[in-house]
Amino acid sequence: MTSKVAPRTMGKRLIHLALAACLSIPLVSAVSPADRARAETATSVTPVFSGNPKDLKTFVDDVLDHMNIDDLAYYAAQKTATEPRVTLDGTGYRLPAGAAGGSDNVHGVATDMPVTMHLGQSWDQDLMKQVGTVLGNEKRSQVGLDNANPLMFSAVADVRINPLSGRYEEGFAEDPFLTSVLADKLARGIVGDDPFYLKVQLGTKHYMTYNSEWNRNTGNYYTGARGLYEYQLPGFFKAIESGSIQGVMSSYATLNGVPGAISPELIRAESKAPFSLFNVSDFNGDGLMVTQYGNGYDKTYVPDNDHLAGLMLLAGSHMNNSTATGEAGSPTADNYKNAVNKKLYGVTIQHLKELVRPQVELWVRVGYFNAKTAQGLPIGYPYAGLTVDVNKVDFNTASHQQVALQAAREGLVLLKNEGSVLPLSKNAKVAVMGQLADARLKDIYASETPKIEGSGTTPLAAIRHLIGADQVAYDSGAKKIALKSEKTGKFVTAASGNGQQLTAGTDSVAAAGTGKSFYPLPGSQGYVSENEAFEVLDWGNRAYSFKSLANNSWVTGNGDKDLAGDKAMVQNNGKDMLSQSWEGGFALNMFATNFPSYFSYETNAYGQKNIRTGALPAWSFSSNVPFQKSMLTEGYYFSVNGSNAVVAGTTVDQFKSAADAKDYAFSEFVLEEPGAQASALKASNEYAIVVVGAGPKIVAGEGVDRSSLELGADQAKLVRNAAAQFPGKTIVVINSNYPLAVQDIQDDKNVAAILYASYGGQYDNKALAEVLFGDYAPAGRLTGTWLKDASSLPKLTAGEQSEVDPAYTVDMSISDPIQTKLTYLYSEEKPTYEFGYGLTYTDFKYSKMESSSTVKSDRTFNVKFTVTNTGETTSDEVVQLYVHARNSAYGAYAPKKQLAAFKRIKNIKPGQSVAVTLTVNPKDFAVWDVNKQDYTVEAGTYDVMVGRSSSHILLSRTVEVKGDSISELKRNQEANVWEHAFASKGVIGSEVSKARTAKYKGQYYAVTSTAKGDFVGIPKANLTGAKSVTMRVATTNPTGKIEVRAGSPSGTLLGTASFGSTAPVSYGIGGGQTVQELGFKEVTVPIKSANKGSQNLFLVFQEGNIRIDSIKIK
Repeated sequence: MTSKVAPRTMGKRLIHLALAACLSIPLVSAVSPADRARAETATSVTPVFSGNPKDLKTFVDDVLDHMNIDDLAYYAAQKTATEPRVTLDGTGYRLPAGAAGGSDNVHGVATDMPVTMHLGQSWDQDLMKQVGTVLGNEKRSQVGLDNANPLMFSAVADVRINPLSGRYEEGFAEDPFLTSVLADKLARGIVGDDPFYLKVQLGTKHYMTYNSEWNRNTGNYYTGARGLYEYQLPGFFKAIESGSIQGVMSSYATLNGVPGAISPELIRAESKAPFSLFNVSDFNGDGLMVTQYGNGYDKTYVPDNDHLAGLMLLAGSHMNNSTATGEAGSPTADNYKNAVNKKLYGVTIQHLKELVRPQVELWVRVGYFNAKTAQGLPIGYPYAGLTVDVNKVDFNTASHQQVALQAAREGLVLLKNEGSVLPLSKNAKVAVMGQLADARLKDIYASETPKIEGSGTTPLAAIRHLIGADQVAYDSGAKKIALKSEKTGKFVTAASGNGQQLTAGTDSVAAAGTGKSFYPLPGSQGYVSENEAFEVLDWGNRAYSFKSLANNSWVTGNGDKDLAGDKAMVQNNGKDMLSQSWEGGFALNMFATNFPSYFSYETNAYGQKNIRTGALPAWSFSSNVPFQKSMLTEGYYFSVNGSNAVVAGTTVDQFKSAADAKDYAFSEFVLEEPGAQASALKASNEYAIVVVGAGPKIVAGEGVDRSSLELGADQAKLVRNAAAQFPGKTIVVINSNYPLAVQDIQDDKNVAAILYASYGGQYDNKALAEVLFGDYAPAGRLTGTWLKDASSLPKLTAGEQSEVDPAYTVDMSISDPIQTKLTYLYSEEKPTYEFGYGLTYTDFKYSKMESSSTVKSDRTFNVKFTVTNTGETTSDEVVQLYVHARNSAYGAYAPKKQLAAFKRIKNIKPGQSVAVTLTVNPKDFAVWDVNKQDYTVEAGTYDVMVGRSSSHILLSRTVEVKGDSISELKRNQEANVWEHAFASKGVIGSEVSKARTAKYKGQYYAVTSTAKGDFVGIPKANLTGAKSVTMRVATTNPTGKIEVRAGSPSGTLLGTASFGSTAPVSYGIGGGQTVQELGFKEVTVPIKSANKGSQNLFLVFQEGNIRIDSIKIK
């Protein structure tokens, strides 16, 4: 690996390097004499790389030495380095533009591939590489060879700890090993197999602990040392170590008080990479250090853009700021120069060179500097044939379409199949129901869906296409209602035409009329016409849309405090197409929205309804109001004005202080319950296919977490009502990119089958129809735990709860699965569906398990067994291998089991037996030795378990692993508590000091209690002869107490530290920055004598708001 900070000066022109290389490398001999002459005489040249990977560092050093501080700063601020540049004031090298932030091609470039989670549910390593190859080939094909920056972000390595996360679908799994393998395979397909040259340049994200949208820009997230190194980071490390990833995008917010954009863990990532890493902050995330991240004393993390640039140089990360105005939080290239010239935080021009080094390396590795053929192709660059100059490939490429279809198929997961009701016969008559049955909803990072055969269809359209439209009946199954204004006593009415104002001035009639549809009101209260009837779509998480049955258009209303303004008018002109059909040339790209207006539909104390627009949080890249608070203050309530017009002009404050609540209240009359038409449909149909779920970008997305795991209540009622009419013949399709609480549906005896369909890309519903009717046998497996409910998720404190929308009760800021007991690794809950769960259309028998009885921790070992298809259908099977350490030093805080190997075996025929060999690398189940500060494979007995899911274990045996022991915490060793803790409860993290962070030498974080009884545990503390424990603590409380206990949080009390508040401190740092922060002080606790041996030491806080930096046992 190249040095990051070692100064080096090269005084030679690069043409000399090229000429020298010509002597030993035939490749460079292709450089013509004319080119050499031009290079020697011109005032500026484009340097020529020898083509020999061994010359990379020498070449890059020379390029960097031909850049002055202005040149370096220009490329350091790469977001605005959008033009080529001749260095050294026009006399140096001619270099290309910078990468300018690259592009997000998370799961698609031209071909619309499945969302990352759907890809993960395939558990197919070969498929991941094929998908990656399509993405990489298409990205390379988009640009010419004169473009040195085919930089994209994909292969997202975030793990998914909390199922309410708004961006849940962007990660592969809740498991770090599965994530690491699939991300690496996808990345390798993207960049290609050449050990040096890159097809494209690839960055992953979001490094690290980006597990929710809760205060995602400015919040503070917590994870302990083991949570970080055993869980959050391994998903990134495999791809970084293999070289398939060339850089990382850091997370927003702070981890344990330190901004993600300058995280010390960026340096750890670089230490694992075979080449330099091109790291960037998340979009505009760096500038937040100048405008946010106060600590209660300082209002911001740094005082200005110059200091921001200095810290970014220390961290080795580029700013990713789009504005570059020079205003606070909008840095420019000049800020890098200023940081160097002022020597802020000790940075020098060498730091600036090392920041730019990865950019130059990437240019080299895409062949930009290679000698060219007469046709202009870089000599020796293996991917020249993929560029737009030579051979354009895109979604029209047949092989790309086949990979997309296979990816859509393999990510489908069969959750229930009683009596083998699936697959259905293509001769069956089916009733398709559900508000998502004729819908196709895309996530934010989906690429544009191409207009080709079989692409972009809805479930309904795909089923009709496969078995024939005459065999398929359809009903949305949505609830139908009428609304009566409590103010006017009359019904809300839509005109038969489109785009007109809703009014509330129509009475019911005594009898049904003619010429239009009429609906009886409940309780024999007369009738309303289709003009007063609305279909209600319940999206879940309190979001509802309303469609007029008179004109088939959606209710719209933006809201405005000015009642005379047009925006206040509640109209009926929404023509959004849930189906995203190609009619009208609808653009199916990631930012296009086909969602109708949706509203908060609130029940008041009298059982009436209040409707509010603009209150529910919506996905966005930024928001002025945190999503968890928007319902408290935002939006406008529907009311009826003096002209009987329905308007949305009443603010929350006005609503709360209104003298007459009737002005805003509407009584709901249910004209048809969800699924009411099922009884009529059963007369001519044998089966019901009910499509329900949670639409992306409505209930969650970038910037918004979900408040609930529940399916929309009306959708749940639709399932119950339809299943009651089609007992044992109801198939439920769950269309969602998030886990849902569906235990009631699973337990419903009338529901015969459940099929889970996350977003599967351009062929999503073509694949769905194939599975339903037997053209493809599903074998996908869940990559996340589906809980019965949210009761086991970590809860907000009472103080936190009082400040947010009451619907939000879960603490999304804790990113440590050990402390939260989340994921299958640590959970004590029995879920509806466990990690790795999924059924097939056939049965499999596992037998003949073999493995070595003793293995070494530094060598792989094989586990062999046989899988036999004992059913009647050819099918894939996903085999999973888990391990469990019986005698881990971490005891109850060690994983209950963890995935260590897996494989998707293809096309096993009925009666066929397949001999399976899984190779296990013990380092994949290593733990983080908190006392050694490194990974350790513990010696001892391990259960090696093979099965169909994390709970469905079919074969097991024990293996003795010859490994190491968790290190001992020695006496008189000052130990940072965060770094040495193996267990915790209730705590969060804080930065010890900005001075310590800027040194980048460790001990960055303090552990902070939130309530009495919180604790941290330190393993194997040497207590022999110990007489005292000294702690560095801080608190603003008048008094504080920490108990020191041995063995467990309730174990032997060794002593109690009592102390008072600590004062804030002020000091200078970085050259001109005055820091104010909470200070620490030492407190020494005498402990009981006669202590012997190594014991787990627990520090138990007796109240919240106490920080502890370090301890020393004396």
